[in-house]
Amino acid sequence: MISFLVAFITTTIVLIFSRISYKRFVEKRCQNQQETILEQDTLDKIEDPFDLYSDEVEEEKKSKKLDKVLEKSKEIIKTYPAFFSLLRLFGYVIFILGFFYLQDNNLLIISNYLIGVTVSFISQIILIQTKKI
Repeated sequence: MISFLVAFITTTIVLIFSRISYKRFVEKRCQNQQETILEQDTLDKIEDPFDLYSDEVEEEKKSKKLDKVLEKSKEIIKTYPAFFSLLRLFGYVIFILGFFYLQDNNLLIISNYLIGVTVSFISQIILIQTKKI
């Protein structure tokens, strides 16, 4: 029973911390992206108010494709903070310490532990679906 409880509680902590961390990351990115879009719209209105320069040449299309590839690689680099946030890492440390505590004190029953992890995941999914968090 203790294996189930430790697994359930520590997995729930990991999931909650991960959700909070990722929510903060997304909110911050959305805010930064909105500011960038506003700046670009203002510049476009000033530089080309009548949209006279919207025709594209073949060379410009090729350079835009290269720019898209560069932007995608920059996006990948920008998402690393979401995966390595301190709050999320702290949750995983608690999870690992709970597992080691059970293992060292010969309280670990793997079947109960796995059931606790599974129940935690299922309960979080149900919570998200019902409350739309």
